[in-house]
Amino acid sequence: MSNRNKGPWSWGAALGRGTGGALGAGAAGVAMASFGGPAGMLLGGAIGATGGFVGGFLGYALGYAWDDPPEVTELFGSAALYTSVVSAVLATVFGFLAWERMAAHPESLITGTFAMSALVGFISAMSRSLIDDMRASAIRKDRKYDAY
Repeated sequence: MSNRNKGPWSWGAALGRGTGGALGAGAAGVAMASFGGPAGMLLGGAIGATGGFVGGFLGYALGYAWDDPPEVTELFGSAALYTSVVSAVLATVFGFLAWERMAAHPESLITGTFAMSALVGFISAMSRSLIDDMRASAIRKDRKYDAY
């Protein structure tokens, strides 16, 4: 799983995965805080975006440490696109699951939104690392069979 022969750290991929998590989780944060009016929506979006960025960036860092290096270096746009779509879907599902509890306990809204957004960003970034790992493994396996 962990490979000592890592490729170079990609700031584009790290920032892209963080930005994607921020976009997806920030949108869900706006929706979750919509019952707080315009100020609540702004605050919920900012907290969601912050949590999504932190989770996405940490997900890339952990994926880099554990993952085989991808055959093709990931760029900012590709990383942001994937993680924004996956984190938006996950944040929407998690948000609807937590909606009743958050409405019943508004004092936990800030902490809950940040934790949910960070988790969503982390899962989306790690899932991309998993896809990259499976792709690199399949390419190595094809090369091994081509040698025979």
